[in-house]
Amino acid sequence: MKEDAKQALALALQEEDLCVENVMGNTFVGNQDGLYHVRMSARVQAMEDKFVSFGEELSQQKKKNEEEHKKLEKLEKKLSQQKTENEKKLSQQKTENEKKFSQQKKKSEEEHKRLEKKLSQQKKKSEEEHKRLEKKLSQQKTENEKKLSQQKTENEKKFSQQIKKNEGEHKKHQKKNDHEFVCLRSQILHLTTLSREYMLVRNRFISAFKRKKLGIKDDLDIEIISEGNKAAHAPDVITDATLYTPNTVLAQRVDKDIFKQLYGLLPEQASTLSEYQLLSPLQIILLTYSEDTETISILNTHAGIVSSQKRPPSTNFSRLFSSFIKLLEQLMSNGSYYEDRESRALNDAGEAFLACAKREGLLVAKAE
Repeated sequence: MKEDAKQALALALQEEDLCVENVMGNTFVGNQDGLYHVRMSARVQAMEDKFVSFGEELSQQKKKNEEEHKKLEKLEKKLSQQKTENEKKLSQQKTENEKKFSQQKKKSEEEHKRLEKKLSQQKKKSEEEHKRLEKKLSQQKTENEKKLSQQKTENEKKFSQQIKKNEGEHKKHQKKNDHEFVCLRSQILHLTTLSREYMLVRNRFISAFKRKKLGIKDDLDIEIISEGNKAAHAPDVITDATLYTPNTVLAQRVDKDIFKQLYGLLPEQASTLSEYQLLSPLQIILLTYSEDTETISILNTHAGIVSSQKRPPSTNFSRLFSSFIKLLEQLMSNGSYYEDRESRALNDAGEAFLACAKREGLLVAKAE
């Protein structure tokens, strides 16, 4: 047999290509078909070994599961016994609790009845005490009302005497306060007027710097400079009259004849121009600087001309102004200036004076 194998091997070596391959730790020599069968045989053997090993594992797992199943059966039996014992204990505990609750309920009902009886007695006692206190309070209230009535009568008598005394003192102080109020109101009016003029001058100073030094010119600055010039240099009959107000901090002058030469009226007469027209100080200030105040405008025009012209005005100029002043003083003396200040005669006299000033070239053009 050995010889046959050698001969077959020698023949195979002559006819086919042989290969050497290690299969499952053993060395095999043969052609491709032979080696293929060897490999398939090795694979089958490996699968058989795996099946054997898997069968052993299944057998061990089955045995283990059976043991676990027995343990579970024992545990179920034990739990069933424990359940039975617990139910028995709970039943006994329930019976005992029901018995205790019944006893406690009975005891509570007895205590409730006892407390109700006690509260009823206490309530009766409180009602009796309440009636006693009400009676006492009623008596006390009657006594207090009587005392209060007597005290009220005495207080009313004292209060009436005090009122009479206070009224006398109040009239005395009121008279003094009224006088102080008139003085203060006059001072506030005059100070407000001067403050407005001062603000116009300060506004002009800034606009003049802007125009002259910085070379910036616009219509608003021209108007501001013009208004400032008027405030600083132009006549103002109402404001100038405040310089003659007696008994105030504004009283700076006493030469009333000079004022009359400028404006045709005395300072106290000029001051009444605004007072005749409006009542509140703020309204007086607004009207004093309104362009609609023809009388004040005419007085200012006259003062501006006589104070600035090198040559004296004509006789006709002075005559027409005197006629206007005469009519104005008549209305003031009659107390009818407010009603008749727009009368035909007064308006005609004023227009005639202004027309004369214009013809003689005495009206000053608007400053720029």
